[in-house]
Amino acid sequence: MFIVIIGCGRTGSRLAGHLSSAGHDLVVVDQNEETFQDLPVEFSGFEITGNAWSIIPWKRQGLKRLIYALFLQIKIKSTL
Repeated sequence: MFIVIIGCGRTGSRLAGHLSSAGHDLVVVDQNEETFQDLPVEFSGFEITGNAWSIIPWKRQGLKRLIYALFLQIKIKSTL
């Protein structure tokens, strides 16, 4: 089974590194391919570029069983 992290920003990439180091099977999904550059060296899972709500990326990677899907999107507003 796979843990799916949707969103590969600062939080998603850190979480992916920690879970990968702990031996979990991971998939990270993000619409922006450049965000995968933020994944730590210890990440050993799959990267899928695309819309997480679309079934097409999941079929492309052959993922049939998912254990968790984590949606990580944090918006920080600056009050300058």
